[in-house]
Amino acid sequence: MSYSYITIDNCKFNRHDVVLDGTLLTGIFTIKNAISGGYPFVEAIVSVLPFCDKLLLNDGGSTDGTKEYLQRIKGMFPDKVQIFNIPDKFKTNWKSIDFQLNSLINKCRSEWIFEIQGDEILDTKNAINLIKELKLSKNYNSLRHSRLDLDFGSEDVHYDMRTMRVVRNVPNLSSYIGGDNFHIGKMGLSRKGFTLHNVPPERDVFSFSLKHYIRCFPACVEEWKRRHAEDLASDNTNRISILLERNKPRSKKYSTAPLHVPNILKDMVGQDYYFVREELFDINWLSKVTGHKY
Repeated sequence: MSYSYITIDNCKFNRHDVVLDGTLLTGIFTIKNAISGGYPFVEAIVSVLPFCDKLLLNDGGSTDGTKEYLQRIKGMFPDKVQIFNIPDKFKTNWKSIDFQLNSLINKCRSEWIFEIQGDEILDTKNAINLIKELKLSKNYNSLRHSRLDLDFGSEDVHYDMRTMRVVRNVPNLSSYIGGDNFHIGKMGLSRKGFTLHNVPPERDVFSFSLKHYIRCFPACVEEWKRRHAEDLASDNTNRISILLERNKPRSKKYSTAPLHVPNILKDMVGQDYYFVREELFDINWLSKVTGHKY
């Protein structure tokens, strides 16, 4: 599978021609070996299912059961979910993820696109407010919102990153740095005062936040480090230095869920490994813990 490029000033970017179908929001998601890497990816996906008109899910070549769980999600919601198998092809600068996301962007027909990442949860209240903000943003192409770095051992917000996961479906929309940097066309300067993203005009919103649960399953942390440093960004000195910390003791496990942990994730607090629970495929259970009809 391939997608088209335009080249300007020796910089390639995604050639994206927009065709809309009247729907509001499509979610795009790509992952590989989420289970061994400790990503609560099923929770991330099913949390936003009620709010997306379509979900485009890509597996990059998983060997740990991740792909089979994506197929189960599609089996539950066949009219809403599509599965793709665009493999990892590059090992530097997050290019595999960008290649996959740009391929999915080219298949989007909704007015807005929401990039879902495997360790980011948009719980019920935040999802409701996201949809409200979209309907108030007719004159904007992107929403800048908070992504809160959290873990299972503290009530603290370790970092509040003002980022974008929600962008309008505009011509030549392009993903850079593994979905952490959307631009129209080639990657140029970002908005003044920010290091990432340039999809103007953008709107600052404060009514919803993504909850980013990073490295919460101690037994999965070493594989998370290895994949980032060797498979996705082997030229990134920061990721390499994190990998070299492998002699550090494992992070402590916790058994009591902080208040910020969404209901759909609370039972995983204190687990050494990430695993996919059967109740995540029970529509009645999902409706009960999220408060939304599936």
